[in-house]
Amino acid sequence: MKSKTIRNIVLLSALCATVTPLSLALPQEAAEARAENAVRADVQMSDMATALKNLPETVDAKIKTKVYGRVGAIAQKSDKIISGYNKTIAADSAHNAAEKSRAKSVEYTAPVYIAEDKSYGAYIDFDGDNGYAVVSSDNKVHRMETSGDPEVLRDSGVSLYYSYNIGALMYKVDGEIAVYENSSESENHETDDTIVKQPAPYPGQDKGGDGTIENLDVYVKARYAFDSKGGSSTFLPRDYPRTIQWQTSYYYEQEQSDEHNDFGEGNCSLNAMYNVLDCWSYRGIIKFSCKETFDLSKTIEKDVLYKYYSNSKVYTQEVDGVVRKYRWKVNIEPDDNNIFKEKQVPIVYNEIRNYAIGKGYTVDGYNKSNVQPTLKYVANTLHGEKLTIKTSTNEDMLRYNLGYKTACYMSMAGSSTYENHGVAVTGYHSYAYEYIDDGFTWCDYRYFYEISDGWSSKPRYFDPNASNAELFFVYPEVARC
Repeated sequence: MKSKTIRNIVLLSALCATVTPLSLALPQEAAEARAENAVRADVQMSDMATALKNLPETVDAKIKTKVYGRVGAIAQKSDKIISGYNKTIAADSAHNAAEKSRAKSVEYTAPVYIAEDKSYGAYIDFDGDNGYAVVSSDNKVHRMETSGDPEVLRDSGVSLYYSYNIGALMYKVDGEIAVYENSSESENHETDDTIVKQPAPYPGQDKGGDGTIENLDVYVKARYAFDSKGGSSTFLPRDYPRTIQWQTSYYYEQEQSDEHNDFGEGNCSLNAMYNVLDCWSYRGIIKFSCKETFDLSKTIEKDVLYKYYSNSKVYTQEVDGVVRKYRWKVNIEPDDNNIFKEKQVPIVYNEIRNYAIGKGYTVDGYNKSNVQPTLKYVANTLHGEKLTIKTSTNEDMLRYNLGYKTACYMSMAGSSTYENHGVAVTGYHSYAYEYIDDGFTWCDYRYFYEISDGWSSKPRYFDPNASNAELFFVYPEVARC
C-alpha cells in the first residue's frame, strides 16, 4: 500500500538574524547527547560567527562508534532517500519541481556535523556525478543535490559540517573552514542584453518577476502557498538609509515628450558598490567612513563626462516598438538664475566613479568583471585597508558571507524584474516545506535575499527560486572562525 505524503511548512530564520533559529528535539541517548553537546556549545546563537566557532576537528572518541554506526544505518536506506526525493520534492510541480535524482548507489559516506542540531548526521556521496545528500540523525534530508561529484570532500583529513539555516555544506582542513561550491570556477562573463518579459506582480511585490518584493511573508504565501511568519534576517536596521541611483546620478536622461519622463544613469553597479562599502563601514569591516559628502554643484563642470552629457543633442531610441526622443542633462536642480543648487554626493561614491570611468564607464552600465578591482582599489589603495576581495557564482558562498553579517555585491544578468542589474545584498530569510513519507522527512529549503536594489531607499527582497538570472557575487574575506 502506498503511504501518504504530508507537507509541513516551517519558517527558519537565518543564523545571522536577531531571531534564535528553530531547534529540533533529537531522539538520542542522554550520554551521547552530553558528549556531543560538550564538543560544541552555543551553536544556536543568532550570530553566525559564534555558531561556527570552534567546530570539532574530528568526531569525539567517546561517541565515534555510535556516530559511524548511525552513518552506516542511514546510508543503508539510500534507496528510500532517492526514491522519496523523486516522488516528493522533485514531483511537486506546484513549487518549482526540482530535477529528479539518477543515483543508483552510494560511493562514499562520512559523518557531517549539523550546526543547528548540535549532532552528527550522514553525508552520502552518490555514484558518479549524481550529487550527494545530507541527512540528520532523525532521518531529515536537509540537502539533496542531484549533480556533482565532490571529490575534495572524500579526503580522509576533511571534517564535514552543514548548516541548513544558511544552506551551506562546509569542510574544515587544518583549522580553516571552506564552503563547498558545487559549480565551476566563477568567470567574468560579459553581461548579455537579453530583455526578459516581466510577468504580473504577486501580492507583496511592487513589480512582477523575481525582485522588488517589499512584503516577504505576503509574497511567499501568495507564490508558494506558505502561511508562515518570521523575524528579520538583516544586519542593518530597517530604517537604515539605502542610497538610490537617482541620488548618485550626475546626469539624467530626459524624454522629449509631453510625459517628460526622467531616467538616471545606468550606474547600478557603482551605486551598489557604494552601498556595499557603506555597509562594510557600518559593520566595522573597513575603518573609513562612507558618509562624508561634497557639493557636486561646485565641481560638475570639471567632470570628464560633462561635455558629453551636460546638455546633449536630442537623439532617438526605439522603446517597446515606439520611437522616442531623449537628451542628457545635468542632474542638479538650477535656481531662478539658472545656477546649480547644492547637491551633496558621497565622496566614496565619487572615488568609485572616478576609477570606473578609467575602466570605461560612461552612463550606460559597468561590466561585472570590473567590480572586484574597483572595490579593491577604493578600499585598499585609496584608504589603506588590506582586504582580500573574492568572487563566486555560488549561492552557498553568498549565504555563508551573509551569515557573517557581511554585505555582498550581486550582479544579475537576465532577471525578470531588473533585466541586467547590480545590487547590494544585506541579508536573507530561509523558508522550508517538509515532506514526510516512509520514515523520512525531505526538507525543501528556499532562500530569499534582502537587497538594496538602487531603485528604493527601503530594503527589498530578491527571489532566486523564481529566477533564471545568471548571478555573480563579490565579497571580502574577513576574519572567520
